[in-house]
Amino acid sequence: MSSVTTNIAEQLHLGSTVIVFTKGTSMQPLLIEGKSYVVLRPIERRLKVGDLPIVLRSDGKYVVHRIIAMTDTGYITRGDNCITSENVKNESVIGIVTEIQRKNKTIKVTDKKYRLYVVIWNIIYPIRWFCYKLRGRLKRGK
Repeated sequence: MSSVTTNIAEQLHLGSTVIVFTKGTSMQPLLIEGKSYVVLRPIERRLKVGDLPIVLRSDGKYVVHRIIAMTDTGYITRGDNCITSENVKNESVIGIVTEIQRKNKTIKVTDKKYRLYVVIWNIIYPIRWFCYKLRGRLKRGK
């Protein structure tokens, strides 16, 4: 895994585009493990709320989560399938998702439908948070 992730970082650092299949569940329903892939590019503009940066964590793993807020030193990110957020420093961000391939369709992150999805997904966060918490309590009660 480390050699693959090193190659991702190296390729982005050299200005190349990188295409990788997604792994994990933190960005569901948008990204499905083994069924979706993302196009990563080096950062060419200031990132903003709603963007999907690729972050190199201190443990050497990469993660793609959505930016939900800006800070003086970086960003606050959260996976679409998560209720907790994470502080990310500017220097940990090595690239940005520009396209998503899923269900034989290409979704550009600049498309109006995609941007609407981002807005709606963030608006319903309090409802999703409540449902996650309720589900957790119900599971513990059994």
